[in-house]
Amino acid sequence: VRSKEDPAPAALLTRPQSQAVLAYLRRIRAGADPPQLSDDERLAAITFSTSCAGCHKVSGEGGESGPDLSAVGARRDAASIKRIIREPTSEFPDSLMPSFAERLSEQQINALVQYLSQRR
Repeated sequence: VRSKEDPAPAALLTRPQSQAVLAYLRRIRAGADPPQLSDDERLAAITFSTSCAGCHKVSGEGGESGPDLSAVGARRDAASIKRIIREPTSEFPDSLMPSFAERLSEQQINALVQYLSQRR
């Protein structure tokens, strides 16, 4: 039992995220096969969650300080998405988004571009 002097730690997942994890585990326990991801899909998911989701939302999950990227592929082509990831001010001079040209590997950038350009 925690006292007021020793509060419980902050939740690591939101309620919808917790529900999604629970639903996934129930499906796996019931015998469903886990989704098969390519190495690039896995890299894109990890990179997005660690580098982008703090500011950008996809399918209702993520931050709100940057644009919602749920359908970014319908608005921008892959070359434009890549330019924005590498140097956001090249497309948006007033952007507060940092450049990821030096923060992410070329493989991470290409995986993100592939993932985001397919979001429609």
